[in-house]
Amino acid sequence: MNERKGHAERLICCYHGWNYDTDGKLMGVPVPEGCCDGFDRADFNLARAPRVGEYRGFVFASLSAHGASFEDHIGPMKGNIDDLVDRAPDGALALDAGMHRYVFSGNWKLQVENVLDSYHVPFGHASTVNKAGVQFARREGDRKGAEVIETGKQQTASTWKDRKSFTVGNGHGWTSNTTLDDSKRSSAAFDEYKRALAAKVGADRAAEILKPRLHNSLIYPNMSIMGLNIHVRVIKPLAVDRTEVTIYPIRLLGAPESMNSGNIRLLNVTHSAASFVQTDDLESFVRTQKGLHSQQTDWVDISRGLGAEEPDRELNATRGLATHEMVVRAQYRAWVGYMREAA
Repeated sequence: MNERKGHAERLICCYHGWNYDTDGKLMGVPVPEGCCDGFDRADFNLARAPRVGEYRGFVFASLSAHGASFEDHIGPMKGNIDDLVDRAPDGALALDAGMHRYVFSGNWKLQVENVLDSYHVPFGHASTVNKAGVQFARREGDRKGAEVIETGKQQTASTWKDRKSFTVGNGHGWTSNTTLDDSKRSSAAFDEYKRALAAKVGADRAAEILKPRLHNSLIYPNMSIMGLNIHVRVIKPLAVDRTEVTIYPIRLLGAPESMNSGNIRLLNVTHSAASFVQTDDLESFVRTQKGLHSQQTDWVDISRGLGAEEPDRELNATRGLATHEMVVRAQYRAWVGYMREAA
């Protein structure tokens, strides 16, 4: 199948025209008389993913028949999916508004590190910050974005430095989003959305859902949920130094169309391949990959905040500053563990 969306009753091989039912069963073979005696179509059904898990409409697959169960792997990250899905008045999402897809010349782990890294924002995205040190608004209804640089001092703002990141094992983690003031968040589209959400779940529950908590979540190894300007990102290694990333805008089912269309337009500004934000990161990934070819040292230091981590018993997580590299260390710790299991 060449199409990336739509519906089909058959999956047809573009090379020889063999066609399969949507469950992988071989249905048709052109010119079958050329096949050997005893040819049985049942012997040539498509291979199945050994293990599949699903949660609130998100489908996960493993190509390994062995390893941790889906429930053990996803663990507390279900709450991060809930945080996103619960924002829809109808309690469901649609990823049918197209996609952004880009390929960069770098290792996939560079993008994975980046989605939970707050240290780079004042510098890597300096062009998105105004003279008052505030980044442009990235959510429907926001009057302004987060303060990133302290005015007049050209240093990272204290509110930005206080942001927290969290890890929960298996390489998963997220960054907090508590620097934005939701009491001033208002627009015609957002106010209509709040009324629609409250009508479905009640005013108290709606207020709880809309309280800013998660900036970005990573379900290791390759899925990112952006809770700020909402989208899902899937990261796919093509080679050791080449990565494909697909970004899916999200429609909140039951939300006003003006709200959903506004979110999609905003995503064009922030995370398309020609956007204000994503282009900065892609340039950094490519330069980093080139720098990693250096033979002058065997090591990359990721020790920022080492020893400053602390338990968060309420969330059953480990907590640190988002400008530290705790989440990066957790990712590589998980990667080493997976590689040892595969050896």
